[in-house]
Amino acid sequence: MRRLILVGLVAAAAVGAAFLPEPPQPAAPVAPPRPEVATPAAGVWYCPWVQSSFERDGSLALASVGDVSAALTFPNPEPGGQVDSFSLDVVGPGATLVRVADVALRGDVPGFVEFSELETAAGVIVESPFTLVAEACIASVPKVWYLVGGSTRQGESLTLRLFNPFPEIAKVSVAAASEFGAEPVTSLDGLSVGPRTWTDVDLAVTLRLRDVLAITITPEEGIVIPAMFASNADDEAMWVGSGVGTRWEFPVVGAGSVAGSIRLYNPSAEAVLVEIDLITAEGPILGAEVVQVGPGEPVIVDLSTAVGGSFGAVVRAETAVAAAVVASGGGGLAATIGAPKPVDRWLLPGAGAAGDGVRSLWITNSSGEAATISLRALGADGAGAVDKILVPAGSLRQFIIEPTAGYLAESLTPFVAGWAVQSPEAVAFALGVPMPQE
Repeated sequence: MRRLILVGLVAAAAVGAAFLPEPPQPAAPVAPPRPEVATPAAGVWYCPWVQSSFERDGSLALASVGDVSAALTFPNPEPGGQVDSFSLDVVGPGATLVRVADVALRGDVPGFVEFSELETAAGVIVESPFTLVAEACIASVPKVWYLVGGSTRQGESLTLRLFNPFPEIAKVSVAAASEFGAEPVTSLDGLSVGPRTWTDVDLAVTLRLRDVLAITITPEEGIVIPAMFASNADDEAMWVGSGVGTRWEFPVVGAGSVAGSIRLYNPSAEAVLVEIDLITAEGPILGAEVVQVGPGEPVIVDLSTAVGGSFGAVVRAETAVAAAVVASGGGGLAATIGAPKPVDRWLLPGAGAAGDGVRSLWITNSSGEAATISLRALGADGAGAVDKILVPAGSLRQFIIEPTAGYLAESLTPFVAGWAVQSPEAVAFALGVPMPQE
C-alpha cells in the first residue's frame, strides 16, 4: 500500500504546470560553499537521499518567498565523472518541481540546490508504484548529528546514508545505541566519505534485530549530510539528521489509521525527564505521556492508543534530547523530524504535489492565543489564492488542499506547519521549513 507523505516536498504527481521543460546541456559544475560546522549554508540546500530510475521517480521541490535563481547539481560517484546540473528561475512567492530523471538518470542521485537568495527551501520526493518517500533537504549543519527512530526487526530494512557534497574528503565517527545500550561497531569508527560522493551503511546487517536505534555522527574532518532510509513490506520512509533540543514540536504524529510514536534519544550522562503534550483539534492534552529516559538510551513512546483521530505533539525535556516521529499502519510508513520552536512563517515546498491520495496541510498552535493563518498556494507561475483559517489556542487544524507545487503559511502568532499525503497504498509526513519574518 502507498504511504502518507507529510514532508515539505513536492511530488511527481504535481500539476502539469509544475513540470519543467527538457533541461539544456549541463552547465559547468556548481561548487557549493563549504559551511563551517554548526553554521547555516546560506542559500544552499543539501539533499542526501534522492533516487531516479526506471522503478522510482524522484523529484526536487523548490520554493521561494521572492524571485530567485536556482542551480541544481548532482555529483557523479565515479572518480572524475561528469556531474549533472540544471538551472532555472522561480517567480516568488512560488514553487516548482524538477523531475530528477530529466537531469540525471542513474539510480541514486543525491545532490544540492544553490539559490541566489536566502528565503528559499528545497525538498525531495521519490515515488514508485507502491511507495512514497518525501523529506525536506538540509540547509544548516549542527556540530553533532543525531538520527533516531530506526529499527531492524524482522522484515524491516534500515540504511544510513552519509553524503559529502564538498570537494574535500570527510571523516566521521559513527556511534550507535539500541535497547541493549551502546553498540560498539568498530567498522564505523573513523569512517571516510570521498569528495562529492556518498557512503551507505546497511544497519540491518550491522545491527540486526534491534527494536530501536539511535545513531550519533561526529565530524572529525570535513562535513557530511546524513539521512536514514527505512522500509518494510508495505512502504518506505526517509528522514534527515538533526541536532538536540529541550523542545520539539511535530504538527502530525497520528493520522487516522496511521499510528504514530515518538522516538527519543538522550545523549547525556544523566537521566532526563521528558513530557509529551498532544495537540488535537479539540485542544491540548498536557502531559499525556511522561517518561524518564536513561543516559545514552533510545526509547519508543507509543501513542497509538493515546488519543483517537489525528494529532500532533510537543516534546518538552529537562535537558537536550533528539526526537523524531515514526508512524505506520494501513499499509503505510512515515517518519519526520520536529521543529525546535514555532515561528510566524513557513514554506512548504511540495505540499499538494505528492502522491494521489488525500493531501493536507497540518497546523499546530501550541500558544495560549488563537492564530489566524494565511495559506497561499504556490505554483510555477507564482502565488495563487489565499485561504485564511482560525486555529484556536493549543489546537490542531488539518486543511485539505488541491494539487499544487507548494504553500506559504503566515500568521502574527507563531505556529508550526507541516503537510501530508495519505492514500490506500502509502503514507508520509513532512515538516515545513521555518522562514521567520524579521
